[in-house]
Amino acid sequence: MKIMCRIAPAILFLLLLNSCAKTESESYEEKELLSFNTWMQINVIDKGHEVEKRDNGMYIEWLHRAPEDAKTPSGGDWIMLNSRGYSLYTAPDSTGKLFMSRYMRDAKIQGTFTYYTHYTPEYIPFNSAYNGLTKGQNLILNEMRLGDSVRIYLPSKLAYQSYGSDFSNGYEGQNSLSGNVPAIIEMVIKEIVPDPTAYENEKVKNYAVNKWNMGVADTLRPNFYMDIYEQGPEDQDTINVDSTIYYRYTGRFLDGFIFDTNDSTSYEERFHAKPTEALSALEYDGDNLIQAFQDAFEGSEEKNLKLRYGAKFRMVFSSVYGYGSTGNITTSSDYSDYYNYYNYYNYYNYYYYYGYGYGYDYNYYNYNTSSSSSSSDPYTVIQPYTPLIFEVELMKKGYKEN
Repeated sequence: MKIMCRIAPAILFLLLLNSCAKTESESYEEKELLSFNTWMQINVIDKGHEVEKRDNGMYIEWLHRAPEDAKTPSGGDWIMLNSRGYSLYTAPDSTGKLFMSRYMRDAKIQGTFTYYTHYTPEYIPFNSAYNGLTKGQNLILNEMRLGDSVRIYLPSKLAYQSYGSDFSNGYEGQNSLSGNVPAIIEMVIKEIVPDPTAYENEKVKNYAVNKWNMGVADTLRPNFYMDIYEQGPEDQDTINVDSTIYYRYTGRFLDGFIFDTNDSTSYEERFHAKPTEALSALEYDGDNLIQAFQDAFEGSEEKNLKLRYGAKFRMVFSSVYGYGSTGNITTSSDYSDYYNYYNYYNYYNYYYYYGYGYGYDYNYYNYNTSSSSSSSDPYTVIQPYTPLIFEVELMKKGYKEN
């Protein structure tokens, strides 16, 4: 009997969808809206949920309202947004019915949790056609304050339309959302950032100062700190232009989450398991390393000459030296407008904050969809404006790959 009670709304929807419209002139959208409104009446309104229906067809249920004087986003701001999405024709509080979620708890409950996924709020521009949100989400964001929590019920025209949605990299639900299907989306604004570049620059500085006891004099370039904490054993040779170097690295976010590594210890920290095959150290030429250090230290030889095989150093830097305002989202031709939009921010940030003609071009921030990776392998998503930490260990002289 309980099973029948659960499936009855879905059966009712199908019957309504096929029988409520008796003339050929009635569109699919009209049929969908009639079924949608009927489902809302039976499963939400009649069950005591306080919802507000808008003229565009969406329903709004405020789960929590922040004080009226709470901060609100405005044009040009970026926001950190936690969200989860359900297919409409399932109960909002049921498990296993999500098609996307930014919450680790949801992923663990439904069996989609991965150790390579960084479960944090999505970092996106407010009120932008290029932020990846649905029309309905962008509409309600204009009414939200910092700390607000809302659940919106969207007809497909305000959700994912005829395309549907299929999330990946640990943020997916147990099922994708088909096209022309209404959706339920819950959202919470966790942070509002008027200037994402200044915001991350402050985070980089605070990290270097508070974690590594570094100061302004330790910056190599604006918002780029390097700490050579082991120059290498004294019995090891100094690296020169003819040297061949092998090194291991670990890439982290500021909260310590590992997004990439070729070090077995860091691998175990990341995946809670030993690597299934040996991880290879990367090879590098001594002249390239020395040139890189000379560029970084503006020609100072004091630290360069002391760098020996076995040295260890770490770097923390802003996204202008990493993945910029685009992050590392795998691209396709469908995202050309998205990347053109964000490349504007990449160049704007570089020239505005670091000076036109600065002459220090890492060339990491010129993203082009034609040269982007098309790999479907899982990877850790690096969001826009994300500072990074790299820990590097140079192998001792004579190191050979097994």
